[in-house]
Amino acid sequence: MKRSFNASVLSIVLFAFLAGCTGHTPPKRLSALTKNATKSGPDLQASDAYLRARFCQELLLRFGVKSYDEDGPGAALTNCLNDDSAGASYPRDAFSIALSGGGTRSASFSMGILKALNEAGMLEQADAISSVSGGGYTSYWLMSQRFYGSMYVNGSSYPADRRHYKKVLEDLERAGANAAATSFCQQVKAQSGALKPLFLSRTDGDVLDQDAWQRHIASQSDIINYSQNGFIQRLETGGLVATHVVMTPIYWATDGLFNLRVVNGSVFTNAYRKGLERTYGLAPNAEHNAYVDYFDHDEKQYLNAMNGAFLRWREASRTEELHFKQLREFALAYNTCADALARTGVSVPPVSMPIINTKLSRPYSFFFKDDKSFDMKSLEKSIFTFTPVQWGSAHTDYQHEEKMFAPIPFSKVVATSGAAVDEGARELRGVGDFAVAAVNMNLGYKVRNPKTQQSAAGTAWYWTYKLLGGFPLRYIVPEKHQATLRLSDGGHAENLGLYSLIERGTRRILVVDAEHDPDYEFESLKRIKANLKSQLNIELSCAKDGEPDNCPLAGNYMQNQGDGVFELKASGFPWQEDSTIIYVKLSVDERLVADNLPAVDDGSACLPSLAGLDQTASAYPCNVARYYESEQGRNNAFPHNSTADVWYGETQYEAYRDLAYFLGVTRVNPLIQSWKAEVEREREQARKVVEGYRSQ
Repeated sequence: MKRSFNASVLSIVLFAFLAGCTGHTPPKRLSALTKNATKSGPDLQASDAYLRARFCQELLLRFGVKSYDEDGPGAALTNCLNDDSAGASYPRDAFSIALSGGGTRSASFSMGILKALNEAGMLEQADAISSVSGGGYTSYWLMSQRFYGSMYVNGSSYPADRRHYKKVLEDLERAGANAAATSFCQQVKAQSGALKPLFLSRTDGDVLDQDAWQRHIASQSDIINYSQNGFIQRLETGGLVATHVVMTPIYWATDGLFNLRVVNGSVFTNAYRKGLERTYGLAPNAEHNAYVDYFDHDEKQYLNAMNGAFLRWREASRTEELHFKQLREFALAYNTCADALARTGVSVPPVSMPIINTKLSRPYSFFFKDDKSFDMKSLEKSIFTFTPVQWGSAHTDYQHEEKMFAPIPFSKVVATSGAAVDEGARELRGVGDFAVAAVNMNLGYKVRNPKTQQSAAGTAWYWTYKLLGGFPLRYIVPEKHQATLRLSDGGHAENLGLYSLIERGTRRILVVDAEHDPDYEFESLKRIKANLKSQLNIELSCAKDGEPDNCPLAGNYMQNQGDGVFELKASGFPWQEDSTIIYVKLSVDERLVADNLPAVDDGSACLPSLAGLDQTASAYPCNVARYYESEQGRNNAFPHNSTADVWYGETQYEAYRDLAYFLGVTRVNPLIQSWKAEVEREREQARKVVEGYRSQ
């Protein structure tokens, strides 16, 4: 009782003190600009100002311009933020990709779509890749491979560690106008358009000595178990369960009653994150061809592997920590070279911006309300994003990561985005999730509130909150002064990753929807359609009004005989014309299965070359058809097996990947091939705008 009384008094004192210590005033919210807005006059100027306030740093990074220096915001950032020239319009993203949630199923399917886009020359053209949950696994993989692939090269004079890009930036700064001639920029020139090795697989022909990246994912897609041995896997699972049972009473005392955050997550939280690192975060060494299982590990097999933190004999069981700061340094170095090469007539697309979407759980206060509606379902209030530039939400404000006293590793953010089992889901799913909290089956995390950690006073408040316990402070302190935030699966708010691209006015969007939808109800698509209309007054609709049979929003999709690829549009923006959307649905057309099955099922390998696959193909690759017809495929209702299935083997992973690759080559690429010239043209226009900010 005495402790609770002291905590209450101290919280009131600190509340009064901290009221003047919060961050800068957030920009005017998007909903205020789009609701009942027109496409001209003050509304257009206000929307441009909003976009500048949110995305100037990303725009500058895209063309290799540093936003901050030692003295604070640089001149280019200040010019971008203050741009009020007549007729000026903030450059929108020209083309981006959204990868949906859906666990390993979505990660595997998304991989095939990216493989097809890469072959069409469109993957590197993406300004951003917005992802949720399983889609984030693939985004995490792509960014990690590009980060380390550009670091470890033959003849590199830089040290092989994460400080590599800091030293590269120093060299580029010294080179100045001659940056394009530096060894790193020449390497960037050589690597542009050369992502194909990342996607090579057995089904591409005789490349068994070159398919290190896909072979690793195919053999390690079981993200829970460290070993591939069945007996040892059972021991591992039993050990996880036993450890969790022992830890749960401790959690009840420290975190359940007093909310001390001694146990941030559960035993399975850590196992899940390390599993993602092993499968998608490890960067294979392309010069080391003899790939082996973990129990016969070679230290040269991977570029960033580390042994277990506690079980140190478990070799390559995790990766070194990779923070958004390092990703930003990589993007800045790479994009500086891309910009320098463009001045010499060589076109090199900048690195795509990863956007990881999580769900923010709104804390409840008995005495204070920060807004009148307290709408749990508002996308602006519930979607919390991370990029190499900033993280936050329209509700909490966005903060530059360098201001954070406790930066979060990349893999931890990806794991949080996929934390489907978590108490943070209960606002949208009902009281059943309280049981999840009771037994600490939480995969989400509590993180420091970026608004209250930017000063010494904020740090003092955080430790006061932690040491005294969140109870009763979390119920009497206003939301904006809470010391911690709870983040979980982004799919609890919006499962397609589409909202984060719509809000920045992206002109062309490719959406990959691989969520669990065995009845093809298109729940996430219809939900975001309703939310965009009610919250932002933006209409999501069929692109071709006269063809309702080829649009899931019209409700006429034929299960098991569906096309799987649809054209949509988003309209009603106050600052631009409609956005074009290509929507890809995880689906199987049964009519494309039987034609490519071998006449005699003798159990032989079914691995024909996909190298010659083009848009005229009339049947699925036979490994997809065989998996669909197999006992395993039927039991798992392929392609919509349960998201809880995270124990993928090679045949299952390859079936999903190659199904998506087939759709990508035959249906997606023909639709988006006309985008490339427009994307490049708009990027050059944006480059001129940034050059103006740089030269002012």
